[in-house]
Amino acid sequence: MDPILDELLFVCVSLEPKILDDRFSPWRLKLDQLSKRTLVLAGPGHGNKNNSSVSSEYSLGKRDDDDDKQSYDGFLCKGEKALQTMMTRVPSDRVYTRQDQLDAWSVTPKAGGVSPELVPALSALGISTSPQVVKEVISSQSKEVRGANGQNYRATNGIFDNVFIPNRDKGMIIGKNNHSPAQYKRPDHPLPKLHRWSDVVWQNWTAIAGDDARHLRYILHENVWTQSVRRLMEYMEGEKPDKLNLPYPGKVYDMQSDNGVALLGTPHGVGVTWLIADHSNALERKIPAVRVFTTSATRSRDSKIYNLLFELRNTVEGPD
Repeated sequence: MDPILDELLFVCVSLEPKILDDRFSPWRLKLDQLSKRTLVLAGPGHGNKNNSSVSSEYSLGKRDDDDDKQSYDGFLCKGEKALQTMMTRVPSDRVYTRQDQLDAWSVTPKAGGVSPELVPALSALGISTSPQVVKEVISSQSKEVRGANGQNYRATNGIFDNVFIPNRDKGMIIGKNNHSPAQYKRPDHPLPKLHRWSDVVWQNWTAIAGDDARHLRYILHENVWTQSVRRLMEYMEGEKPDKLNLPYPGKVYDMQSDNGVALLGTPHGVGVTWLIADHSNALERKIPAVRVFTTSATRSRDSKIYNLLFELRNTVEGPD
């Protein structure tokens, strides 16, 4: 999965030390001891006027050791802001009900469900992979619609392919193949209001899970072949991606560690953060840890593929 998630951009600016609220311990201890960075929230729909795509924010270009260190620092900075946002944001609980917003998307059930490589991990977590429980849905912005404001929204071919497993105790969303409409945006090609991964997936999840939507416990991004994330893992572990063998249960990075916060700052982590922050009234969840594990490659150029499992806990609980 190689998502381009138009959620929010975290731009890091070197300024004087900023004392951050640490009342959210144990989720992230010693927030007042974070590096000499203040973090500015920007991004499409969140105060950024240039509407630049998240994909460019994560482009690494030519690689050397300094680039890897800068990339790590960039992910860490974005992760710190994501953590702040998750802890402090007043939830919007946006619910898109207007027909012109919903009509911009085609929602299609898909046969397939859980990838075979993930079955052992889900079994270990106690999550059913039964076809009667697992629902895979493809949401695509594939047709032009006319909004209530008279604006025409052309098809962007943005696509969100996700698997939903509702459960009374351990609900799960699996991100399979997600590409935001934002990557296709043009000056004369406005995006429909409902276009972010977190909002579209929340619509899917609540429709499928119903009253059990609040029991969401895991969000898993599978087959992460995003080059920047692979470089991040190599920098963190000192091993090239094809040498790093982490079969489930893999390795856990909690939010008290810089590595855990850096993983939260990836495009995958930012999307999960925004879903939680905007719908915290319903979910009452935070992310205490990210679990990384590898499975056999599904692409011939790779021998191992990363999977990022974001573990959600009730706000009154600490990390496991």
